[in-house]
Amino acid sequence: MENTLYVDTREPKHIQAKFQSMAEDYPNLKVQIKKLDTGDFQWKYGIIERKSIDDFISSMTTKRERKDKTQYQRLEEQLNRLKELDLPIKIILIHGKLEDCHSQIHHHSVLGQIASIQAQGINVMWITENMDWPYLIYRLIIKSIKYC
Repeated sequence: MENTLYVDTREPKHIQAKFQSMAEDYPNLKVQIKKLDTGDFQWKYGIIERKSIDDFISSMTTKRERKDKTQYQRLEEQLNRLKELDLPIKIILIHGKLEDCHSQIHHHSVLGQIASIQAQGINVMWITENMDWPYLIYRLIIKSIKYC
């Protein structure tokens, strides 16, 4: 598992293919596609939950109901699962521009939620659509192996 990146099977096929292609270019990175219980990308030292800006806002505003009839936000549940993991690196990766989202939620609410996530010890990375974020994840894995 030392240099293995696990990519969740629910990630789009083009993203899975991008990581598999990177593994061919970088022999020190192995990629395995498998269903993950938590997050979208996981390796020995970390986990990343990737969200589009629309999905991030939806997960912070939409309430769901448990079997016991209590209400919860999807984001709150995902954050709780991340916090339970004994990994030094935990990241919510948001991609997209706030001004392009299809929600009427005020941008201060989004920024407040991000501040709350950071205060709970989970890093937030916000990137634009045109950034090569798979390469960023690859570099993070390599650096974490070096420093963790």
